[in-house]
Amino acid sequence: MIKAVVFDFDGLILDTETCEIESYRQLYAVHGVAFPEEVYLRRIGGRDSFDPYEDMRSRAAHLHLEHAALKDMRRGLFEERFRSEQAREGVAEYLEEAERLGLRIGLASSSTQDWVVPLLARLGLRERFECVRTFDYAKRAKPDPELYQLVLAEFGVRPEEAVAFEDSPNGSLAAVRAGMHCVIVPNPTTAGMEFPSGIRRRLASMADIPLDRLIREIESE
Repeated sequence: MIKAVVFDFDGLILDTETCEIESYRQLYAVHGVAFPEEVYLRRIGGRDSFDPYEDMRSRAAHLHLEHAALKDMRRGLFEERFRSEQAREGVAEYLEEAERLGLRIGLASSSTQDWVVPLLARLGLRERFECVRTFDYAKRAKPDPELYQLVLAEFGVRPEEAVAFEDSPNGSLAAVRAGMHCVIVPNPTTAGMEFPSGIRRRLASMADIPLDRLIREIESE
């Protein structure tokens, strides 16, 4: 029996990831440097040591680019795209339905509290989540299962009693490694990426199927 649902944040609830990658593409293009698409995509949903600003500086040394200036420019490009971004289709309805069904509702994100919590508040969704676990609470980011395990421990729920909703390969691998049922809802940036085996469902949007029906189907398998 499913007792809990746990959501990722970036790219799933709010499509920060598409805004982010587009801002980097534009930054690289402005300076005439080829954007390392595959390297960048591998980091989505997790955390790694790749620094796009240092990558640009090393590959365009003749331009004498400053790290801080690049960061400021990229932030401006991101904000232009991001300021009108709203929660993805079906998110609010899934959260409302989860409450109606009496499910525990959690969030597990490789981002930090100071990024996730204000954005949840901006969307009017913070109070929907009983438990929010971000990288601040963990030693390891996704694809390690630790963040999901922290939420499950807080709820006192077994992995097979919970459904994780993810949008990226790193995130879905973390959920699968945690032993949870994983439903993926890729965004435009992650839709073409290869996802791990063990995924229970792939949705184009949370509006594709009501949450109660999705859970019944998972429980019946």
